[in-house]
Amino acid sequence: MDRPAQRRAFFFSALFIWFREPDPAPVNHPGTAGWWQAAAICFASLFFTEWADPGQIALAGLSMKSHAPLASWLGGTLAMATKGALAMTLGLKLRDRLPLRALRAVASASCCILGTLALGGIFFH
Repeated sequence: MDRPAQRRAFFFSALFIWFREPDPAPVNHPGTAGWWQAAAICFASLFFTEWADPGQIALAGLSMKSHAPLASWLGGTLAMATKGALAMTLGLKLRDRLPLRALRAVASASCCILGTLALGGIFFH
């Protein structure tokens, strides 16, 4: 993702989190969506947001240098899965301990901070 799009994404995410009221979660979840549909959505969201990020480019370079594509792929996959598991665990624990209004404020503020840091990158490069 290029830098202007990255900056816009942070600020749009902050606005979306701040102004959109979450829908109340239903008590029971009907089994209308299949396992394959859920897997496809998860795959697509990770694939399109992580495509050609600096970590993947570094991993491709490491794979070419070490001539061990399987080991590089396994290390990259485990790193991404660990990052996702930690983020999910932290989010679930915070959801249980903090009110939704505070979580939305913190999430929106963190997106604004990241967007501001990305804007600051203009002046430091």
